[in-house]
Amino acid sequence: MRYGEGDISGNNYEGYNREKDILISGEDGEKEIRVQLIDEAGNESKEYSRKIILDTKGPEGAGIEVMGIKGADGKKYVRSREVSVKVERGDARYVRLSNDGNFENSAEIDVSVNGIIPWVLSEGEGEKVVYARFYDEVGNYTDSPLQDTVVLDSKGPVNSGIILNGGSKYAKTNKLSVRLKSEGANYYAVREDADIRGG
Repeated sequence: MRYGEGDISGNNYEGYNREKDILISGEDGEKEIRVQLIDEAGNESKEYSRKIILDTKGPEGAGIEVMGIKGADGKKYVRSREVSVKVERGDARYVRLSNDGNFENSAEIDVSVNGIIPWVLSEGEGEKVVYARFYDEVGNYTDSPLQDTVVLDSKGPVNSGIILNGGSKYAKTNKLSVRLKSEGANYYAVREDADIRGG
């Protein structure tokens, strides 16, 4: 038998083997392997061929984003451990997500149909990192995990209060001095009526 890529008419015959390891050359892409057989009398078979895609590189063009609200400080915030992770798959087929960068026990998620993946962050308030490792059809994966960071803040401001006119019970004019105190507040709304939810 003789074998190889492309034109094998000049290749030497060797002993017949049911299984044979061969090396294919060149860049990633489609390859065509040809085989021709010969018997003791020198009668040659037709050439048989099969195509295969050589893919030695991890996926490219992939990305993740944990959906959240961008704060004035430039950080991204979420109010719940249950978040949505937006996936840009590039040429990947699967992704594994992790809260600690260890993907050993994480599920393989088919991203050929999913653009948004529900995810649960690790426990506790504060900065959280979601890691992603993308895989292609062959099992090649991104060299380094991709990641995105959010701040989990599920508790509202505390120790809040309002002081009008320095604590006076009365006002002589319709112009008031308002002093606010709060821990953890970044914005405020002030209105005269009791319902400020829309203000």
